Amino acid sequence: MEQVPGACREPGPPLSDPASLERLGLTLSQEYDRYFSDATRYFMCLDQTRADFFQVVKQHGIEYRKLLQR
Repeated sequence: MEQVPGACREPGPPLSDPASLERLGLTLSQEYDRYFSDATRYFMCLDQTRADFFQVVKQHGIEYRKLLQR
């Protein structure tokens, strides 16, 4: 699943029932690999979103200090 900082999407839980896996042509291992890969991308997206927003807040803090010095 593609992630976009600021709009991170939590991955759905892994499928574990044999019928669904068979319909999709997946093994249990493949499905859990997909899930853990998606979860890693999700965490990375959250980290990037946090870092980006931290910079926004920092910039507002600088602007605020300038306004107070007038």
